[in-house]
Amino acid sequence: MGLIVTGINHTTAPVELREKLCFDEASAKAANQKLIHSNIVEEAVTLSTCNRTEIYGYVHDSAHLNGQLSKFITHFKIRQSNVPENLFYQKEDSDAVNHLFRVAAGLDSMVIGENQILAQVKQAYSLATESCSTGATLNKLFHSSFRTGKRVRTETRIGEGSISVASTAIDLAKKIFQDISGKKILLIGAGEMAIETLSKLNSCGIHETYIINRTMKRAATLAKKFGAKVFPYDEILSALGVSDIVITSTAASDPILTPDMVRNVMGKRKNRPVFLIDISVPRNIHPDVKEIYNAFLYDIDDLQAIVKENIGNRRIEIPKAEKIVTEESKKFMDWLKQKPAIYTIRQIQEHFESIREEELHRNRKYFKEEDWEQMDKFSKTLMKKFLRSPIMRVKSCSDKENLCERCTVKEVLGLESDS
Repeated sequence: MGLIVTGINHTTAPVELREKLCFDEASAKAANQKLIHSNIVEEAVTLSTCNRTEIYGYVHDSAHLNGQLSKFITHFKIRQSNVPENLFYQKEDSDAVNHLFRVAAGLDSMVIGENQILAQVKQAYSLATESCSTGATLNKLFHSSFRTGKRVRTETRIGEGSISVASTAIDLAKKIFQDISGKKILLIGAGEMAIETLSKLNSCGIHETYIINRTMKRAATLAKKFGAKVFPYDEILSALGVSDIVITSTAASDPILTPDMVRNVMGKRKNRPVFLIDISVPRNIHPDVKEIYNAFLYDIDDLQAIVKENIGNRRIEIPKAEKIVTEESKKFMDWLKQKPAIYTIRQIQEHFESIREEELHRNRKYFKEEDWEQMDKFSKTLMKKFLRSPIMRVKSCSDKENLCERCTVKEVLGLESDS
């Protein structure tokens, strides 16, 4: 039995591929179920964010997979098999564990130490449990990753400072305009990324902000909180016409701003420059918008250079965070090696407990009612003493993965050393 992770991320694949292989909640759940029902893996969790798409699996024999998971991702999302295999990474066992723990800790993110990824890992696991695609191993693995992520953020300063995708987008706007305090900013989307962006804009002293969202109520709530103005979704072109900077962060699967829309607006604004920053995956703005005169479009991959400049003191904390990841990875691998022994011990305990209960029930008529509680306690104590030696032998077995095949009755019961 073994653990495996296969996927792509911002270091191996460009945004134009990542957006094609991005899973929303419904498709992630469907993928988890198909992986199990197709017997590709025995347990599965699909993790998909703007910077990565990964499948974590627990399998009987990883050798039989032979690239099946990467092929599954491409066929499931785009029904193609011509995606270069070298864009995918595959890690097994301790490497897979270490990878997930680094992801949860924010060490594998475009923005080192970002906080959003831990919530995304938890959400991916939650969707998998709803899909009934996890078991004892991935349950333990993901809960261990949550603990690792929390430890890294509480025991190091890797998450300090205002470095995030949202703050980086604003830094980019500052580089473009030098002074953005008097600029009109349009925010398309009202999710978590939008909230963070609005908060950063307010802290920069920018108050002429517009919000557009498909759900008007959500947009109105944010507008009231941050002192912004709301445009109805069907007036997106009007909002675009009066804005200097546009930041998009929606979960739309197709572009919401097309070249024709932007070209139409640019004519009405007499080609006054507009800067569009698309921090969504899939992208909200069609990449051909870059070809329009005075429409300057940046996507999430364009932000990476700015992130590298701003990472600053967080790099000092990386060794401390990596040490925590190593510690937690070792704990999990120790548990995984003990798993066959734990299962065997549980079988032993359940088997003898059923015998104890059966015998107690069969002989109940021979005891007074007031003695019954004492007999129950006595039989439990006696059983624990009988089982103490075999359980200790199972725990101390040097080859736990082949425990049931290698250990004899005499060895388990400790009779070899006693005789």
